[in-house]
Amino acid sequence: TDDTIEGATMTRFVAFARGINVGGKNCLKMVRLRQIFEDLGAIEVVTYIQSGNVIFSLPSLSGPLSKAQHLGKCVSEELSRTDKLDVPLCVRNLTDLSALLSKHPFAREEDDKTLISVGFLSERPSAALVRGLDPDRSPG
Repeated sequence: TDDTIEGATMTRFVAFARGINVGGKNCLKMVRLRQIFEDLGAIEVVTYIQSGNVIFSLPSLSGPLSKAQHLGKCVSEELSRTDKLDVPLCVRNLTDLSALLSKHPFAREEDDKTLISVGFLSERPSAALVRGLDPDRSPG
């Protein structure tokens, strides 16, 4: 959702870091991750447990999602440069995440709404890759 801080409209985002603190690999303290986001201009930065998932705000000026995606790329580059970690980040705004959850194609009324698994791609796959998917691999 969008909020107003000191007269500027702010948009909330979530950055999903891939492979942080999993199986003893890509170990990263969340205080370090928060600091990188703040150093790159994000505000209201909060991390979720030790997952590498980060909630943050940016001003809603000229294409905030592309600005947030650029920030995610800069965070990845900083982690590579300073911490020697290969950590891709996928950034989504809260409005899009809410819409995604409301359109869950497999949701049933009795399901626990706090336990939904979602996968994100960092970029749109080519038409050739999509054509190569096997529609019968996971039937029903």
